[in-house]
Amino acid sequence: MSGMNKKKIIKNAVFALIVVALAAALEICAFNFKPVTVSFGWRESGARTYTLADVDEASLVNCSIENGALVASSAGASFAIENFDLGFDAIRAEISSDTVSSVTVVYTVGQDEKRAELVGGASNTYVDDDAVSVRFEFGEKGGDSISALTLIADGEQFHFSWARFIAMIAVCVVTRALFSLQRPIDYGIDTSSVGKKEGEKADPALPETEKKE
Repeated sequence: MSGMNKKKIIKNAVFALIVVALAAALEICAFNFKPVTVSFGWRESGARTYTLADVDEASLVNCSIENGALVASSAGASFAIENFDLGFDAIRAEISSDTVSSVTVVYTVGQDEKRAELVGGASNTYVDDDAVSVRFEFGEKGGDSISALTLIADGEQFHFSWARFIAMIAVCVVTRALFSLQRPIDYGIDTSSVGKKEGEKADPALPETEKKE
């Protein structure tokens, strides 16, 4: 490997490392500024916690609240937590039940409804844009019950976007490639002859008589 090729490889490797580091720094510090500052304690978290006490009674379908628990009267039971005071882009929910192994979470994003499965006893995270209401569907039969529910809605959830990260790297690589294709404009000026004449006039080694001639 020639010295020139080795220098070129090192130069490209250094460029790649700098681009990757800058893209990662932007993704973490700029696009996730709020969650990072919350994690360091520099700002107060905007997360809200909801329990069965926050369930809207008007949303109960085929179920009722008995002794602080939700009990299904028949199959197809559901309940909802609505009217969040903020739109959230992260929802974490946990359920506790002896009879229900999982529930279907239906969360509203704008005018669209999206669905996910929530397994009892496990911590689950659903991330989306501006969720404004959450409905839980449970009860394959009458008598199924949910004794506890914890729902944490968070508008400052850390989310590393690989698509955005790769896009930033691609932009830097393409920009560098375009600049490398550019060539200096040739204006047809012979700079070597100009430099020679200037050198002759400023040469102090010439005798004074020769300069006058």
